[in-house]
Amino acid sequence: MATVCAGLKTIAFQSRTTHSQTVVAHFKADTVAAGNHAELSEEIDIDRFDKMVSEVVSSKLLEQDGFSVFIYGQGCKPRSFYHELKYNPDVELFWTGFSGPKTLWFLSFIPGQAGLLKVNNLAKTQELYNEVGGLSFCSLFFFPTDKEEELINGIRKNHLKFSTKDWLKDVDSYFILDTDFDFHGGDRDGEIYYRFLRYGTGLNEELKEILTRIE
Repeated sequence: MATVCAGLKTIAFQSRTTHSQTVVAHFKADTVAAGNHAELSEEIDIDRFDKMVSEVVSSKLLEQDGFSVFIYGQGCKPRSFYHELKYNPDVELFWTGFSGPKTLWFLSFIPGQAGLLKVNNLAKTQELYNEVGGLSFCSLFFFPTDKEEELINGIRKNHLKFSTKDWLKDVDSYFILDTDFDFHGGDRDGEIYYRFLRYGTGLNEELKEILTRIE
């Protein structure tokens, strides 16, 4: 069962990297800039990752007027997980469905559910991100509120082909933090995650510094 779940996670990851971005420089930190966007990818110690997300939340920089925070969990959850989230006042669930392609629908009985939700209580962002992302691939979005409808409709229409790169191509103040919470790190397996960060160069400077800090 765990192997099948890992396979679905791989499909979700490949879909996001194929349609949304190019993953760069595995096994080291690397930053690539293109126009008004920049990307950073790296293996990251779990403790450092938790500290980074905690600092982002405690800074209250996510609470800027005109911006929204969404979490996009991409598999390895039972249907009951998202059913329960429907009744959580800290979030608003906009979509949930099988994380794999239709050709694998016969496997939908396994924990392979994905979901898109808006964080209403921003103080709970880290807790929710870790909970939704556990043992899976998960995205944290910070972006202008007027782009919400495009995101929701795109995920609902075809979550495997939705391109976050195209979605925010004209936006220069945002970030997308993609994290593999079940990264197989060889000798360091269980000690590290893999993260891929894409952000607009117009992002708040303090927020940018926290997210791009390499220790």
